[in-house]
Amino acid sequence: GGDSRCTRSQNPLINLVRYWIIMESVVRLQSVFTPQSTEDVIRVDGLCGPIIEQFFDWMGSSRGYEPEQASRYAYAVDYYVRDYLVDALIENPLNYIPGRITAFAGSWYLQKTMEPNREQIETHLAGIRLWYEYLLNESCISAESLVKAKQECDDIEYYATRLESFMALAGEGFTLWLTSLRPVWERENR
Repeated sequence: GGDSRCTRSQNPLINLVRYWIIMESVVRLQSVFTPQSTEDVIRVDGLCGPIIEQFFDWMGSSRGYEPEQASRYAYAVDYYVRDYLVDALIENPLNYIPGRITAFAGSWYLQKTMEPNREQIETHLAGIRLWYEYLLNESCISAESLVKAKQECDDIEYYATRLESFMALAGEGFTLWLTSLRPVWERENR
């Protein structure tokens, strides 16, 4: 059994066509994404689907993930890319901007999720880490960007602390909690 989307086709022509479609989407996202209207956000959101499907395939073919695990990570990346980067921040989802992962896992996700928990955060961060590995593989980001993205994703204890402090908030504590968000490299330099 298994989900056939996790494997490449035996037909090289089908693989070439799939790759061409995905790379056309990547080029369009990289070169055309200058959101200035709701229509731009909707357009880019629509372009994300095929890229996330290719990411799902890549996890199976290049990283050996079973469909269930690849699906969990693809879902986490879909949420990070579409809901956070494209919809909330109106940014190009194929770029890496330092601090965005920290802001997602350490603040935005906690505020937007009904019952956030450590296991979900860890799944999101593992998927996001793989997403940036995939983007490096597709020449969308630099190796230096991947190193920073991995740093942000691997800072699990920081996010666990943020979750605990968020769940314990009362009264005026939210403003202080919100302003205490710092990427790993800012905390290391203090």
